[in-house]
Amino acid sequence: MILLFPFYGSSYSFPAARSADRRQTTRTHLRPQPSSQEGVAEADLRNRNLFELASDRQLTLVDLWGSGLVKIGADARITSGSDYKLSRAWAEAIYLHLLKVDGIRYYSRHDNTQLCCGLFDRTSAHLKEQNEGNIVDNNPRLLADILERYDYALL
Repeated sequence: MILLFPFYGSSYSFPAARSADRRQTTRTHLRPQPSSQEGVAEADLRNRNLFELASDRQLTLVDLWGSGLVKIGADARITSGSDYKLSRAWAEAIYLHLLKVDGIRYYSRHDNTQLCCGLFDRTSAHLKEQNEGNIVDNNPRLLADILERYDYALL
């Protein structure tokens, strides 16, 4: 998952995304709210597009999981709780740090097997995006994999 944080200035705005591989390329998609606990509306998915992001340089990210939490004196509440004031305060503190890192990595609160990253707006000049269209029409295999993984139906 990639979120771009616009703390100071404009940025891209991707509400959600998912990592495709270990390279500096990430496949992104929006995570709509399910129409019910068992499914997601096809119309919602048709109104959202997949994007592939590529960086022209290695990105420096702070790990907000495992030993990364210990190194910054935090614990998993900053990424797994529902206190967004706390998580935003930590993200802003990391953004303002003298090292000027590009973003953060953390595990998804909704699926703690999925690693996400939040990129700060200062990375936008280094990112190139490719619009791959909506997931229903342009990547039905990925859609089927996601629906199967979460035991959701397309409504």
